[in-house]
Amino acid sequence: MDVEGSRRVVVIGLDSAPPELVFDRWRDDLPAIGGLMASGVYAKLRSTIPPITVPAWSAMMTGLDPGTLGFYGFRNRADYSYGRMRIATSEALRHPRVWEILSRERRPVVVLNVPQTYPPRPVNGVLVADFLTPGTQCEYTWPPELKRELDDVTGGYEIDAGQFRTDDKARLLDDIHRITGKHFAAARHLMASRPWHFFITVEMGTDRIQHGFWSHFDAGHRKHDPASPFKDAIRKYYVRVDKEIGELLAVAGPEVVTLVVSDHGAQRTGLAPARGRRGATTRVSSSTFRTASLRAPCHSASTTRSGHASPAKSPPSATTPASRSAPSCSAPKTSMPAAGTFRRT
Repeated sequence: MDVEGSRRVVVIGLDSAPPELVFDRWRDDLPAIGGLMASGVYAKLRSTIPPITVPAWSAMMTGLDPGTLGFYGFRNRADYSYGRMRIATSEALRHPRVWEILSRERRPVVVLNVPQTYPPRPVNGVLVADFLTPGTQCEYTWPPELKRELDDVTGGYEIDAGQFRTDDKARLLDDIHRITGKHFAAARHLMASRPWHFFITVEMGTDRIQHGFWSHFDAGHRKHDPASPFKDAIRKYYVRVDKEIGELLAVAGPEVVTLVVSDHGAQRTGLAPARGRRGATTRVSSSTFRTASLRAPCHSASTTRSGHASPAKSPPSATTPASRSAPSCSAPKTSMPAAGTFRRT
């Protein structure tokens, strides 16, 4: 929904998107992203150290490094011992992210699926929490009643593709495409129905499909089968996501600043099998990107981000040891943080 008298910003995040694929190999297959690149600027940037979803997205959204944020991955030491670990949910954030700063200034925001937003905090607008949400039975939206609206819009909202390292690739591929469709349907609905100055959505499907299908795509992978029916699954998924991005930007309209960003890239680790060496497995890389496009009459911009190898990630599960237990359902906060709530640096 348009807001008069303001320059609006749209941020579209693609978790684990490799700039080598997006900028080079598949650029001609991705007209929406390619259009931003052609009309703006793009670049390969360095991610955080370590280049992992947590802390990379929060570093991007706060402008602070992991040392200042105080966490370096999904699981962090809860105290000075080595026995207790804690999941880095939104409760680990002691510094305001950009939408919280804007909310404090009473600017309307829409926030969807950004890592480390569960449990949800109040914002001046709406928020849909990320894949660290234990399940849709939990309160994962702000305001809480937004859950029912999302279910109505999407035919039953889904947060993430579970068990994305499964051997049942057909089911996984169907899950990822179905959930991605629901995420972008929710994004278009909220973009059209809510006032906003700042809109951000992060799609985790790019990460999930790479963890699930990289060996089918990468001819240098030790498990690669050139006859695999899934060898083109990743490329076709990116084509689908690019189409979703184009439809979302059509709803946003031309008078917006648009950024397409990633937290890190992806790559095969190790070397191809040789002289008895064990082959390669799939890991994330520190190559991330930003494409920023200023889609306004004055000028345009488009940026990218990049990085190094980091451990593959997965959300905490119920099988995690008790000392490293996944978060159970948490109630959202009931009021927006006051101006002095966050620690300033």
